[in-house]
Amino acid sequence: MSSRAAAIRKPVEPVELPSPLPPRNAAPSKRPGRFARVAKIALPLVALIIGAVILAWSHVNLQIVRLQISDSELAPQEADTISMVNPRFAGVDAKDRSFNVIADAATQQSDTSDLVHLQNPHAEIVLSNDTTVAVNADAGQLQRTTQILDLSGAVNLVQSRGYKFHTTKARIDLGERTAAGDAPVEGTGPHGEVQAEGFQIVDQGTRVIFLGHSHAVFKPQPDPSAP
Repeated sequence: MSSRAAAIRKPVEPVELPSPLPPRNAAPSKRPGRFARVAKIALPLVALIIGAVILAWSHVNLQIVRLQISDSELAPQEADTISMVNPRFAGVDAKDRSFNVIADAATQQSDTSDLVHLQNPHAEIVLSNDTTVAVNADAGQLQRTTQILDLSGAVNLVQSRGYKFHTTKARIDLGERTAAGDAPVEGTGPHGEVQAEGFQIVDQGTRVIFLGHSHAVFKPQPDPSAP
C-alpha cells in the first residue's frame, strides 16, 4: 500500500469554528434572576388578595340590598310610628251634622293608638243653625274615640257670619260642637271687638262666653226703623 492511500484513509479531524459575535445593537439576553423568583411568589398572592376583596364586597352589597328591601316591606303595624301626608278625618254627630279635619301631616305611635299628632290642622264644623266654623292652627292632637281636637300655636276660629277669634290654645269637641280655651283671646265681629282671658262656645256653637277680665268695644248698629 502506498503512502498516498494511507493518507486518504486517515480520518479528518473536525475544525471548531468560533461562535458568531452578537450584533452591536442587540439587547442583552435576559436571564431568570431574583426578580423572577419574587414574581412567582408575589403574583399568586396578589391574585388571592383581589379575589378575597371581591368576595367580601359582594357580601356587603348583599347585606345592603336586603336591608333596603326589609325597610320597604315593613308592615305599618310593625313600625314604631306611622306618618301620613295630607290626612283627612271625617265624621258625623248624633244629628248627622258633619265635620272634617285635614292637616299637612299626621303622626301616631302605632296603628292602634287613639291619639294622632297633626301639623297645620284645619277643621270645618257645621253648627245647628247651618252656620259653619273653620278652625286652623300650627299644631294639634286629635283623639279619635272622643272626637276631641286640641289646638296650639296660632289658633284662628272663623264663623261664616263674620266672627273671627284669635288665640294660642283651644279645645274643640267635634261631636258636641263646643269649644273652649283658657289663653288670651281677641275677637272681632259685626257688632264690635272683644278681648278676654279665655272663652267658651256652648249650646251647639250658638253662644259665646268670654272669661276673666274682658274688654269689649261695640259698634253702633243702625236703627232698622229709621227712614
